[in-house]
Amino acid sequence: MAGYRLCQQKRAKHPYYIENISTGIFSMEELCFYMSNNLYLLDETILNKELGEWIVKELGLAALGQRFLKMLEEQSPVSELVMPIFREIHYLSQAESKELLVQVKSMEEQPLLALAKKKGDALVAYGKYGNAIKVYEKVLAGKPDKALGEQFTGSVWHNLGCAYARMFQLGEASECFEKAYSMMHTKTVLKSYLSCIYLGESREAFLQKGAALGVDSTTLKELETEITVEKPKEGRKQEAFMRAMENREAQDMETYLRTMDEILEEMTEEYHKNTGF
Repeated sequence: MAGYRLCQQKRAKHPYYIENISTGIFSMEELCFYMSNNLYLLDETILNKELGEWIVKELGLAALGQRFLKMLEEQSPVSELVMPIFREIHYLSQAESKELLVQVKSMEEQPLLALAKKKGDALVAYGKYGNAIKVYEKVLAGKPDKALGEQFTGSVWHNLGCAYARMFQLGEASECFEKAYSMMHTKTVLKSYLSCIYLGESREAFLQKGAALGVDSTTLKELETEITVEKPKEGRKQEAFMRAMENREAQDMETYLRTMDEILEEMTEEYHKNTGF
């Protein structure tokens, strides 16, 4: 789908506020762009009575708005709620419309817990870590779905840990990673867990925990090298990491936290790339 669309429709005087990402939109084009790029965030925080009324009052699209409100009352599926919005302004080509419909219907067929987890992942991508944490915690508090298995639960614990880590709540993050590792036992999750200990506590704590988990010295050395030497996406070198450690010792927390934010972001992206979760 195109990433740029010229706004041809009426702009609202008052924006529609999308609660999940704390953003206001002013036009149908913006609404369509958001919906087509954030399928897993299409929930009651955007598909609600307020949206229908906004379409009627602010955009002057009475027929569309009233139809949306009627389908909302009838508890129509997401596909039936959103597709008329795209068609109203011919936002999608015929091929794009068919592709999106397939994606939405596929989404509707997924287990509720899986959908909720992907919503949390989408919120993390937007940097809405607090909101993501709430979603992940609800998933973990829900009735387990045997069809999803323990690997799924472990992935939720891991991603919850990533969200906590991005908020520099490393104690909470470490607990989440520990639970994730108890379920998944993968090197990727182990790296997240031990990295959190290394960054949040000390090298000594990292080595002690690794030994307690039965990690051999060669693997521990490899993990430490990955944590301290590997370049993050933006090309930050080993010296920057070591300076960050020095900043922490010197109580220069602003510099330390900024560098750790870059490291934790890379860890999160690497995990998603390697596992698909």
